[in-house]
Amino acid sequence: NLKDALQKDRGIIAVTAHLGNLPLMFISLVQKGYKVNVIIRPMRDNNFSAFMYQLCALRKVNMIQLSPKKKFIKESLTALRKNELLFILFDEVVPKEEGVVVEFFNRKVTRAAGPILFHQRTGSPILPIFIVKDERNNFEIYIEQALMIEKGFSDQKNKEINIAKLTNSIEQFVKEYPMQWGGWFN
Repeated sequence: NLKDALQKDRGIIAVTAHLGNLPLMFISLVQKGYKVNVIIRPMRDNNFSAFMYQLCALRKVNMIQLSPKKKFIKESLTALRKNELLFILFDEVVPKEEGVVVEFFNRKVTRAAGPILFHQRTGSPILPIFIVKDERNNFEIYIEQALMIEKGFSDQKNKEINIAKLTNSIEQFVKEYPMQWGGWFN
């Protein structure tokens, strides 16, 4: 799925969750020759933030901060134009005025519209990608098929349908691997 999507030469919007060992997934993909960019919001713990930036820089994982907004958008679009992977941690709640309200485990949550907005701007495919530990204690990376983007309704309705599809993909993995999900922190 990853190789097929990269052949479109538009980069990949990789939607993931706080599931399994995210740094290991990013590093593994870099070791396989992929250029990995990860969108993050500023962390509350400055020491942990410094540690993560140092770890990622050593392993050639590019961290893109959400602020300042203009720089974040420019760096994200540049990564996609260079046919790189742009990871979005999609199990974080955002303020209602900044996102789309969808169902997640039978509760209303607000998710960022970023994956759909980047897709509309670039035509980049959106792939749900997760890492989990299997029953043999090995980590496996699952790369789902590209999201079939709904375009048949109003812009707002299309966002709601597509964001709900992505949220459902995360929910299915969390149901299968609940003890590996750290998204409840968010």
